[in-house]
Amino acid sequence: MTTIHVDIVIFGGGIAGLWLLNRFQSLGYRVILLESDAIGAGQTVCSQGIIHGGMKYSLKGQLTDATKSIAMMPARWQACLKSQGEIDLSGVNVLSENHYFWSPKKLTAKLLGFFAKQMLNANLQQLKTSDQPSIFQQENFKGVVYRLNEQVLDVNSLLASLMNKTQQSIYKIDAKDYQFFLTESGSIDTISFTPKNEENFSVQPKQVIFSAGAGNENLLTQLGVSKPPMQCRPLHMVLVKHKYPLPLYAHCLGYGSKPRVTITTHQHEDGDWIWYIGGDLAESGVDFDKESQIIRAQQEIKQVLPWVDLSNAVWTSFLIDRAEQHQENGQRPDNVFVAHEKNYSVVWPTKLALTPQLSEIIEQLAITPSGLADEIKLALPRPLIAKPIWDQLF
Repeated sequence: MTTIHVDIVIFGGGIAGLWLLNRFQSLGYRVILLESDAIGAGQTVCSQGIIHGGMKYSLKGQLTDATKSIAMMPARWQACLKSQGEIDLSGVNVLSENHYFWSPKKLTAKLLGFFAKQMLNANLQQLKTSDQPSIFQQENFKGVVYRLNEQVLDVNSLLASLMNKTQQSIYKIDAKDYQFFLTESGSIDTISFTPKNEENFSVQPKQVIFSAGAGNENLLTQLGVSKPPMQCRPLHMVLVKHKYPLPLYAHCLGYGSKPRVTITTHQHEDGDWIWYIGGDLAESGVDFDKESQIIRAQQEIKQVLPWVDLSNAVWTSFLIDRAEQHQENGQRPDNVFVAHEKNYSVVWPTKLALTPQLSEIIEQLAITPSGLADEIKLALPRPLIAKPIWDQLF
């Protein structure tokens, strides 16, 4: 049996795994990434692509811990998009240079005061009518629009960009085709592979990173450990396929602590437009069946965008779990999660926007690179990039 020595093995080809692969290769590490499905399948390809700066977590009129942890992320991503950051993302398709808040009605005095303070700090800007996105330049729109310094990215082009320089180090392997062997102290010594119709081989890593989202739970089971525990928080997202010509990238403000709806615009492979709807509608909709959730979404859109004609639109919905570190209250963690044990780490980025912060933490835990420069060739196939969720469902 052939044995291959590497510095790092990464499990999981979502945004976190791909970002780490790019960073470690640029730092001189001998590293491979293993994915059991398509690249980005699961949470990443279901992301709306918003590079959050945390303002949507502050709708109670005060900065939260979640806001503070994510506040610097848009600037880091923007540097990467300009080829000036830790990873060159200049080839990524930016769907919108800004995300927006809009309110169909007047805001509460508390929220107005908070927003006024954030405007002074240049975190957002209230727009006059002529500067608002075209969809709001309607005679019967009497609300207010704020521009956020948050970009919206095409997630599939982000995945393609991250694969561009690292695809020779990415392999597809079914979870039942490998096995972990540990040392007496509990470190990962060897990963043995038995791919179908191929010669068996093994990999001896210095360090292993589990960044497989919900798949981390199965990987830890294979490893024979139960910690750190994981939670899955569901969302019931809605997709609308239509020919309405005006794009929308915005949170609709209500009177609660969460946006009523969060809408991003994408293009279907047949050229039609997609509105991808999340926000409180998605969080509060997990106990509704598909038909009921679509009716709820239609009612919300009619209330907050009454001039929009979606009479010929096609609607669907789906459930997606957000895999994260377990929280006692079941709520969303405020930050990324990294647990390091022996020679392996278990990570959950929590939000796509927090990926650079996750990478920074992992890089500080990494071993010294071996300096080996030869290409790693495994007898495994290469995974494809997952199709956008709207192309899968329509």
